[in-house]
Order: sequence, then structure tokens, then C-alpha cells
Amino acid sequence: MNTKIAALLLFFLFSSMGFADSNREQLREQLANYETIENIVYKTVDGRRLDMLIFLPDKNLPRPMPVMLHTHGGGWSGGNKYKILRSSFVGTLDQLLENGVACATIEYRLTRGDSTAV
Repeated sequence: MNTKIAALLLFFLFSSMGFADSNREQLREQLANYETIENIVYKTVDGRRLDMLIFLPDKNLPRPMPVMLHTHGGGWSGGNKYKILRSSFVGTLDQLLENGVACATIEYRLTRGDSTAV
């Protein structure tokens, strides 16, 4: 019985690792469709670097330009800056970029356990 449970757990572990790799590849493919500046550190807290990803509109538009700041949902307990690429928001992202608005999306500290740091 324990062998079957261990085998099942190993199956889920390895299948989820493949899923994470395919998600990373899909994310890279999506990002390739945009002009971006990645991994801009805007703050370091307790040794953890908090960074942002900026999506830029057409290079031929005048600078400076307006910027929209996207903060992902997740109730301070989950999520990441790449949620901006989800189907529920990517249309808005595209419209903003087409209208000359740069979009920045950030990582922020998430709550963990008894922590109230946000």
C-alpha cells in the first residue's frame, strides 16, 4: 500500500515539474510578442529583490509617455507579475500599448504564515 502511495506522489511530482517547464516556455513565447524591459529591481527587502517588468508601446511614439502600474491579485498570498499575461487582462494590456501607454507589473512581498509584511 505504501509503495502505491509513494509511486502516486512521485508521479504527481514529476508531472507537475513538466507542467512548470511548459508554463515557462509558454510565458517566454508570450513575452516575445512584446517589447519589454525585465527584472528591474525597485526595492530590496530583507535580501529579497522586488522587481518589475515593463511593457513598452511602439518605439515611434513620443517619450515621455503615461505608465499604468499593474499589481496582480492574490489577496497578498499568491500570484506574480506575469498574471498580466492572463487571458482576462492581456486584451487590456494590448489596448493600452496600442494607445501609447507603457505598462509596468511588479512583484511584491506576499504574506507567509504569521507574517503581516505586505
